[in-house]
Amino acid sequence: MQSRRVRVYAQGPGIGDALWLTALAKNFKHQRPKDEFIPVTSHPEIFKYNPDIYTSLTFEEDNEIGDGEKVGLNFDVKTHAIDGYCKQLGLSPPFIRRNFIYLTEKEIEIASRKLHSSLRIIAVQSQAGPWTRNKDWIHERFEEVITYFRSGGYRCLQIGGDEDKRLGECVDFFGSVREVAALMSRCKLFIGPVSAGMHIASAVGIPAVIVFGGREDPNVITLENHFPIYTKMECSPCWRVEPCQNKTCMENIYSHTVIEIAELILSKQ
Repeated sequence: MQSRRVRVYAQGPGIGDALWLTALAKNFKHQRPKDEFIPVTSHPEIFKYNPDIYTSLTFEEDNEIGDGEKVGLNFDVKTHAIDGYCKQLGLSPPFIRRNFIYLTEKEIEIASRKLHSSLRIIAVQSQAGPWTRNKDWIHERFEEVITYFRSGGYRCLQIGGDEDKRLGECVDFFGSVREVAALMSRCKLFIGPVSAGMHIASAVGIPAVIVFGGREDPNVITLENHFPIYTKMECSPCWRVEPCQNKTCMENIYSHTVIEIAELILSKQ
């Protein structure tokens, strides 16, 4: 039987949108090994060396590959994102709920030279991005978490955008997605909001403490080895983009809660 070629379009331009497609590619390859998966995304570098795809394209390059099935994904807040996307591709459960990025030995070697193997490092991201600030936790409380772990001998590596609020006494790194992924693969843990960092942590297989607040439902977003901190309120999950005037769901999450969950994860390593 002739193989079928399927182009799958990321739902948005973000890094997380692209990394969702790595999970879909893995599930697709597992269930339809003879067919060809082509992710169309703003971040084709994420798919370098990925054995689960035929090739990757930017949105601008989309017309360079011939005819074939095209799938534009729709996000359903009533089911897990990966499950919903996989069903749109005609796949059947159970589904693999994690992202994937395939790093070379050279990429890992360079990262290892930057982060000495004797160091205990936690990756952090202070903000999710300008699209909506409703995902961002209280900055002062995040600072308290950083201070606590630094006093315990950990180093903190801040990733994200160069416009993000700085977290005190962290080493900043704002490189390419692959460079960040390689560095994070050397870390013990990721702490941050629902963000690109959360998706990259999944892709490189490190645990992640995710401060959800109440905007999004963890049952829809959480990936393998994620530990969500969620505030259940009458208005949550709201999925709201426009600014929330009080962000009570974030106000109700204290630094000691994040520290306790992170400590428990680290104690098992």
